Amino acid sequence: MTTSRRARTRPARHWRETVLTSVMGAVTNVALTWMILASPTLSLHLGLASASWVTPMVGVELVRMALVAVIGLVMVRQRHGLEDRAQAARLAARFGVGTWALLTLVGVLAAAGDVSAWGTVTNLLTWVVGALLGAVFVAPGPPTREENVYLRRLDQDARG
Repeated sequence: MTTSRRARTRPARHWRETVLTSVMGAVTNVALTWMILASPTLSLHLGLASASWVTPMVGVELVRMALVAVIGLVMVRQRHGLEDRAQAARLAARFGVGTWALLTLVGVLAAAGDVSAWGTVTNLLTWVVGALLGAVFVAPGPPTREENVYLRRLDQDARG
């Protein structure tokens, strides 16, 4: 007895949404940091010049990453649906790790390989926890959007 490829069910990977959300996380991180550093008073109040890693900026980063994760999870739910909160949590964690990987790569390239290990670990924790907080705000459910002709064409182009 043979089984066709279509008969086997594979869990959806959602790579497109993961990449888009990770890039959005990286871009919003750079933009937010640039805006805060542009204001010396604000950067002092948020503790960017502090030697401690527990500063108000950690709270700002948690909220930023939660919002990014909510946008990414809503993209997944609208297009594919979310089965349960565990799936949302796995995707949110992937969004946080993807953002961390992109920004760590940019940091390594910009600093010619000199990136502090402790800051890298705290960023990973902050962004994954922030993304997991965002998963709390997105309810699981079936796809909620009608078929998008543009996305269908992209899918057809990707398949060949």
